[in-house]
Amino acid sequence: MKGVHAIVLVAALSLIAAACGDDSGTPTTAATTVATTVASTSTTAGTATTTTAGTATTAPAGGSQEVTIIAVGGAFDPDEVTIKAGQEVVVTFTDNDTGADEPHNIHFQIGDSHYFTPINTSTPSTDTLTFTVDTPGEYQYWCDTHPTELTGTLVVEP
Repeated sequence: MKGVHAIVLVAALSLIAAACGDDSGTPTTAATTVATTVASTSTTAGTATTTTAGTATTAPAGGSQEVTIIAVGGAFDPDEVTIKAGQEVVVTFTDNDTGADEPHNIHFQIGDSHYFTPINTSTPSTDTLTFTVDTPGEYQYWCDTHPTELTGTLVVEP
């Protein structure tokens, strides 16, 4: 089933990337990321593990960097994450927010590339994204249903 999720997500990302160009169909800027793996896994209410705080963990050189981000109380925890350029990052997103303004997801924009989890209507829910950012800089992440309220910054260091 993971393979099907990955294929659907890759197809969706391709459509989004194509839609992000100018009128000629050409992207407005060069892509700054390389997607080594794009995977999405979901766990819905009743089977998700509850996490109390978001964390950013950097693995040794050459390994994956693991990041946990949680939506709770109408905010991302943490709202800023720092990673190393060129290393694969595995983002685990958990939506623990059970308020009336549900549902949430997480959406990263890295240049012309977009990486996002599905919008789950059941909470708690947990999804995972895997990607690589090659270019140092600051990139934004947000919730697609609350793009001005639920935001964060991904800092990519050399």
